[in-house]
Amino acid sequence: MFQDTWWRHPFAHVKLLIAALLLMISMPSLAAELATASTSVNLRAGPGTNYEVLATVPAGASVTVYSCNSGYSWCDIDYAGQRGYVAGKYLNYAVQGTYYGRALPAIGLTLGLPLFWDSYPVYRPIYRPRPPIYRPPNRPPGWRPPGQRPPGWRPPGQRPPGWRPPGQRPPGARPPNRPRPPIARPPGQRPPGARPPGRPRPPSARPPGQRPPNFRPPGGGRPGARPGGGRPRPSGGRGGGRRR
Repeated sequence: MFQDTWWRHPFAHVKLLIAALLLMISMPSLAAELATASTSVNLRAGPGTNYEVLATVPAGASVTVYSCNSGYSWCDIDYAGQRGYVAGKYLNYAVQGTYYGRALPAIGLTLGLPLFWDSYPVYRPIYRPRPPIYRPPNRPPGWRPPGQRPPGWRPPGQRPPGWRPPGQRPPGARPPNRPRPPIARPPGQRPPGARPPGRPRPPSARPPGQRPPNFRPPGGGRPGARPGGGRPRPSGGRGGGRRR
């Protein structure tokens, strides 16, 4: 009868909810803890030294610790309104009591600090510096890396293509002062201008050594003229000069 009366009370559920909330707030594992930095420490975007540095927490500064990893080596904190991760060994418990001033890795399990695993937030992407741009040093004109040969270089003793010793002729070359061989023609083929055998000469042809009519030797000579430029004598007697 008492149980039915208690559940029928109009504020019974409200009282039960308020009691549960007060119990949860009083539990240290669900509440953020206060800590102080024992030395100047970097505030990073993630739990590791490979994350970008967001700020520097000075020694003695107060921070709020929300959670840590399983070994309490990195803790998610809030410093001056900025969230990030700090190495847990540089954080000391700042609540007055038995554990005041002790490092969080030693008392984190006793305090019941919340733990984060693989699904932790990263407050800025991982910083990967770009590799420097390679710029070759200034080289003098014509410089080449060691072991590289200039164009056209040959090892000692190697001759260029087509080289012959002095006095050696290329294949097919005739020795000097040697006449050219006659042009070979197929059997029965005559050279240009040759007459077939048995064919008479044309009317204008003359035997060898016969000169044509009106032929004059070089120098403008006339037929029957005397050598030395003298006049020809008449054919009827001696000289035709005047008698004295």
